[in-house]
Amino acid sequence: MLGCAPVCTGPQGRRDLNPQPPVLETGALPIELQPCGRHAYADLPRGVSVRATPLRGGVRVAGSGFPHPILALREWLALDTAAMNNHPTNTPPMDTPPPKSETVSPRPSAILMWLTYLVGGIGFFIGTFTLQSDPPSLSVAALLAVTATGVLSFFRHAVFNRSDAVRGGWDYGMRNNFQIEVGLANLAWGVFAALAVILDWGLIAVASSFLVSGLYFAFVTVFVVVTGDIKDRKIGPLIGIAVWALMVLGMGWMGISAATT
Repeated sequence: MLGCAPVCTGPQGRRDLNPQPPVLETGALPIELQPCGRHAYADLPRGVSVRATPLRGGVRVAGSGFPHPILALREWLALDTAAMNNHPTNTPPMDTPPPKSETVSPRPSAILMWLTYLVGGIGFFIGTFTLQSDPPSLSVAALLAVTATGVLSFFRHAVFNRSDAVRGGWDYGMRNNFQIEVGLANLAWGVFAALAVILDWGLIAVASSFLVSGLYFAFVTVFVVVTGDIKDRKIGPLIGIAVWALMVLGMGWMGISAATT
């Protein structure tokens, strides 16, 4: 209840002789709101009455540009409810299982994943030898283990995002922008490593690219274990991510140590 109106003791005003027909939501409203009592609407100019005019943006006082507050609120609520009911959403209902994708294959994503490990492993193998040289270097290793793996991961997450979603078991039948953001993060540290090598920023910068990449994979591993998502994933890929994180972190740490000693 918004409140109770006072009882009208004066004469009730009469309606015009030419009423307007009802229109849409305002059809249930009175065509013209008449004053009750001798002091009602005393401040309105002569010839101006409160009339429910079905204008978009609120029911307005006839003869002025100001909306009648109560009628405008009722109209706004009706329009807002209709907009909410008709608003499209990309989020499936909670009680609706995600649609199964029968046309997208997880094979491209799996191939890119194994290619990432292969190229990264070659880069790691090369880095173990170049760090022992004089002067120590991680340039070739970074271009393979950080830049190339970052680019491959970008293509897997961003370009083949549906295939990667099917492989991971979270496909909703549409593009997931969060996967593309992850792909851009992979591309970012890959580009950083390439710039560090090409512009000769030094061993510390190149080794730092290993640390950034390794920390990302380590955080992913911890997240999967802590949140319990490990039950829904195969243990093999999780072990692979954990081992790769330790290898890249170790290479970055050895690079920093070689640059500072």
